[in-house]
This record gives sequence, structure tokens and C-alpha cells, in this order.
Amino acid sequence: AQGFEEKLPAEFWKDYGNACLKFASLINDLSFYIKAINCLKNAVSIEPNAFENWCFLGKALQQLYMHTHDEDHFSQANDCFSTASQIQPQDG
Repeated sequence: AQGFEEKLPAEFWKDYGNACLKFASLINDLSFYIKAINCLKNAVSIEPNAFENWCFLGKALQQLYMHTHDEDHFSQANDCFSTASQIQPQDG
């Protein structure tokens, strides 16, 4: 996907990131968490006002934090969830 010349839509990156995130949780491999985060960051950069993209990115960072205990991942996850709540404040 990264070598594809044409710019891919945010929906592709969101789906690809979610697939990597699910796979990472099944095999417990940090490299797939990182791949999911990179894909979801692409989705967020293409559609910065998409609530779902921010939620999924926050979830991926949260999962990575649970495995690494790196406070930076925790902080980034909080920032993502905060951004998502600003985009769609009525969603709990």
C-alpha cells in the first residue's frame, strides 16, 4: 500500500489500521500495533475531522501503552480521545 503511487483514501487507511490492530491483539506482536498506528495516522492526516479515525488511533495507542508502559503512548492516546471528543462532544 505504501508503494502505491496513487493517494489512497482515509477509509482505506482506517480499515487497514483496524485490521493490523485486530491482528496485533491476536498474535501479541508490537510491530503490528505500530503498523496500525501509522496507518491510522495516515487516515487522520487525510481526514482530520473524522471522529472515528481519532477514536481508532487512540485505541491503538492505548493498546501499545498496555504492552510497553511508555507514558508517551498514554499521553498520545489521551490527546486522540480529547480530539475525538471535541469533534463529536455528544458521543460518550
